[in-house]
Amino acid sequence: MTSKKFTISSLPLSPSKSLLIHRLTPDPHTPSPKVFRSNVLTNTPSIQRRARLLSPQAHFSFVNPFPFPFPYDIEPPADEQVTDKGAFIETWLAAREAVHERESNNKIFDPKLRETPRVLLGIAPTALEDCLPNLDVGDSFSHIGTPALVPESEEHPTSSESAIAARNELIDILSGYSVLNSSPDFAPWSLRYSGHQFGSWAGQLGDGRAISIFVTPHSTSQHIEFQLKGAGRTPFSRTADGLAVLRSSIREYLCSEALTVLPTAMSALKIPTTRALSLVSFPSLPVSRERTETACVLTRLAPSFIRIGSFEAFNGPTNMFFFGGGQQKPDWEGLRILGEWVRDEVLRLDVEEGKPWAWELVQEVARRNAKMVAGWQAYGFMHGVINTDNVSILGLTIDYGPYAFMDIFDPFHICNHSDESGRYAYKYQPNMIIYALRALLTSLAPLIGYELATGKAAPPGWADSFSSSSPESKEANTESTASAMTLSSLTTQALQLQTSLEALIQSTTSLEYGNLLRSRLGLRFSSPTDETTLFKPLLDIMESQKLDFHGTFRALGGFRGSLLDGEEVKQLDGFIRRLVNFCEPGEETKDWETKREEWVVWLQAWKMRREMEEERALWGVGEDHNSKADVEEEMERLMRSVNPRFVLRQWVLEEVIKKVEEDQEGSNPGGDGVGRRHLAKILQMSTHPFDSWGAEGDARPDEELGLEEKEERRFCGIGQRRIVAARVEVTDIGQEAIRDPVQDALSVSEIEERDLYTGPITQNLLVYHLNRFALAARVEDFNAKDVTSPEKERTLILLSAFINFVKFTEQYCNPFVKDLRDRSEGMIVERGRVSESLAQIEQTIGALKAKIAEDEPRCEQLRSQNSALRAKMIATKEFQTTAVQEVEKLKAEKNALVKRKETLNNEIARIQDTMVRTRSRIVQSPERIKRTIVVMNTTAIDDKRTLTIQEVKARDLQTKVNALLNIEKDVTGCIEQLHVIGKEVQTLHDAQKELSDLRDRLDRKKIERNELKLRQEVGKFISLSSSTDRNTEQRVEKQRSNAQEKLERAQRHAEERKQASQRTTERLQQEYDQMAIERRDNDKQVEELRGEANEIEKKMNEQVKKGEAELNELLAEYWKLRHETDVYMETLANKLNMKVTSD
Repeated sequence: MTSKKFTISSLPLSPSKSLLIHRLTPDPHTPSPKVFRSNVLTNTPSIQRRARLLSPQAHFSFVNPFPFPFPYDIEPPADEQVTDKGAFIETWLAAREAVHERESNNKIFDPKLRETPRVLLGIAPTALEDCLPNLDVGDSFSHIGTPALVPESEEHPTSSESAIAARNELIDILSGYSVLNSSPDFAPWSLRYSGHQFGSWAGQLGDGRAISIFVTPHSTSQHIEFQLKGAGRTPFSRTADGLAVLRSSIREYLCSEALTVLPTAMSALKIPTTRALSLVSFPSLPVSRERTETACVLTRLAPSFIRIGSFEAFNGPTNMFFFGGGQQKPDWEGLRILGEWVRDEVLRLDVEEGKPWAWELVQEVARRNAKMVAGWQAYGFMHGVINTDNVSILGLTIDYGPYAFMDIFDPFHICNHSDESGRYAYKYQPNMIIYALRALLTSLAPLIGYELATGKAAPPGWADSFSSSSPESKEANTESTASAMTLSSLTTQALQLQTSLEALIQSTTSLEYGNLLRSRLGLRFSSPTDETTLFKPLLDIMESQKLDFHGTFRALGGFRGSLLDGEEVKQLDGFIRRLVNFCEPGEETKDWETKREEWVVWLQAWKMRREMEEERALWGVGEDHNSKADVEEEMERLMRSVNPRFVLRQWVLEEVIKKVEEDQEGSNPGGDGVGRRHLAKILQMSTHPFDSWGAEGDARPDEELGLEEKEERRFCGIGQRRIVAARVEVTDIGQEAIRDPVQDALSVSEIEERDLYTGPITQNLLVYHLNRFALAARVEDFNAKDVTSPEKERTLILLSAFINFVKFTEQYCNPFVKDLRDRSEGMIVERGRVSESLAQIEQTIGALKAKIAEDEPRCEQLRSQNSALRAKMIATKEFQTTAVQEVEKLKAEKNALVKRKETLNNEIARIQDTMVRTRSRIVQSPERIKRTIVVMNTTAIDDKRTLTIQEVKARDLQTKVNALLNIEKDVTGCIEQLHVIGKEVQTLHDAQKELSDLRDRLDRKKIERNELKLRQEVGKFISLSSSTDRNTEQRVEKQRSNAQEKLERAQRHAEERKQASQRTTERLQQEYDQMAIERRDNDKQVEELRGEANEIEKKMNEQVKKGEAELNELLAEYWKLRHETDVYMETLANKLNMKVTSD
């Protein structure tokens, strides 16, 4: 049953919750689709095209496609006077924006002043089938024509108006000319991201020429995002034009489908990749690169285009500026929002709400990219630019630049001529993926550290706690943890997972790589010895014999175990010769016996390994099963299904690009369409690489094949390597001639990982020597690209120049060189005579050198002694300087303690004065006095106890101050005369003993006072505190007598006493209340004094301990220095025959 088809404007839009623009933070200049369409596009459209740094919290910016030559040629009309140039530019750009609703379809917006011819060059059937099976492309395929390498004339069937309309609508949208308006809440956008390029931080990068225009649901519960590459400038374009050329677009279009991995595409290499839907060319739109080329827009598809650089944008290095860009400060909330979006909608991790997810996200990204790079290595794919902004979160191959597939196997091959250091060479691609994933771990480290510390996912505003001083708002179980966390500590904690991350990547890559190579060798089960016995030896043979990587694997499928039985020597030699013939021209017959022996040894190991699988009955061998011959045929079928017949080699790409470029005009409607038909056939072969293209296995020569089959066979060959071999033959300069000397030079150096440098150095030397050869041949524009990616026509021109130079050298330079050689023979005779004279002079010089050598030991001995003395003097001086600094420090601490002591004494005096004033206020009422005295007695006892404690502590402080003074004297003595320190130590011990005795006496005095006070309280009802002196007691007694006399007079004068008593009672009540208030204040002051005294005592104890430790260290250092000095002086005296006596 055929499903319903939709034109591109009718495709359903994904739900809002699944759209990036509704979950992430937009650029504040384009805050919403509504504002973007109603205000930005009409009033300030230049904001989309100006290079600028987005706000730190922004993830993307809304941008309309605008494929137009840059710099924009904005000129006002001749008859118009422009006063506001800025406003005129905005008006000029707005007039060319796609903001006008199409009459026939209100979901499409068109421009009015930007009409440019657009040519559909290709639609990828595999991408259409896998990603958009319901998309109606109209008559696009019949319009392109039948795929063919040798196109024949064909008639184009008449298409219906609806089919033509569907095709034109597709071209308008996918070229960026028109814009879809699927919903008022939707608009195109470009992503912000940063990254490391060639190992260096590059700051903000972003989608400089890519714009996402649509998102539609897919049957796998994922979503498919449409992205136009080369659709014009964005805020991330920096100084570039935002356009893509036809050449690079064709390269990505073909390779994206050649690597495809979706389950329904069983014929491709199954390496994870973004997909390519279409190519639309602008033949009249010039683009300046190394030469002027034409523009082209590539439509690529993926569930998401989020990269590792997207996370780096929110936690990257700051305070850096780059031409045309820079980097924002970290934004932790933006990092969390992006991570949760990737968790939920991109990777779809199975994580419970509120549970940690960041570390799981990193591991999932690591597993995906590890499998991807394993596919690269197994199929010889070289990306060329594995910067962190080119590594997908989904583990997809993305951003195809100077990529290449391996031809003649060279693990150090560099496909990017800009990569002078060989950073992204084939061998180091897994390391570069590890580097990129380390960058992801570093970016997410604060979040991961937070989750490790709290055991749960970071909530909104999670980073605010690092600067907040009010943790009350946090949950109880994380209050203490959050207050102790810092971004630095969280990052450090998370980065400890780096070893685990690298182990995960390496194990996943190794496992996937092993599975893929086993499949390529026709094996079904894993053996731990496969790497050492099969994989590495096979690759070593390919490297040493310079064999084609893919051709060798494909040819191995024809192997039969019976060839090694000894009875079919000719057949075995024939098979091995077919393998060896996959080398560079001229290498087939070199070292045949050695090559044969290497292959026989490896084939024996492979045969034994295949027999192990047969023993396990994995291939159905037995009485009731297939024969051994049937099993080997099945193995061959398996190998042919995974080892490509056709490979997208560099020379193939160059030919198809040239074909399409030449057919730009002809590919318009009514033309012959040779270029796009040729492109369609290469795409067909790329997506079905395992088919038997070019009559594979047919023994007929090329002349007997049809034109199409003949071209297919040619495109399945190694092609360009013939040109490289010709260059080596003419110039006698090749990598192998240079690599051995490089390896010899590195073998005697101290450089680690020499293999890392062999390839790049060899490549650079090769380019250097060839460049010298080219300059000699009057070729001044020779460059590295002529070596890494040779073009057929240019290489032929270079070879012609080289051959002419060689012929010129043979004709004119060789006779001149012969004459120079004849003249040099006479000079050699003269040189011999001079050499004899030089020999005599050298003998004389030798005698002098011998004399110098004889005296040298004594000179060296004296120099050593001088150096030793100088070192001792310097060490002594440094020690003295350190000791002086310590003494100054102790003096400062002593002064501080003395000041504190004075403060305490002043406080004690003030309290005592207050107590005296309080006692003086006591009235002469007997009953009141009695009660007051009882209360005062209790208070006085407490105060006395407190004062006693303070006095004890004050004495302790004074004792410790005295001890510090002694320590100061001791240290001073150490500096002036170190040998008397021993005596000072004894003095210190005596002082400590006296201090202990003093403390004992103070304790005894305290006990005696307490006993005396207790006796006084028992014997007398009215008692003053133990601290009141005799004068105070007499005064109190006199007051009591006066009170008695007053009582007697009161009895005689009852009426007068009654009135006086009443007045006295009122006055006493007021005074008592005042005394109570003063007592409370006094209690508070005493309590504060007690706390301060305790704190001072604690600090004094710590200082004493510290001083004792420092003194012990000084003593130890002194005795050590003195001992070394004595030994040195004794040794020096012995050498000088002197007698030295010790003090």
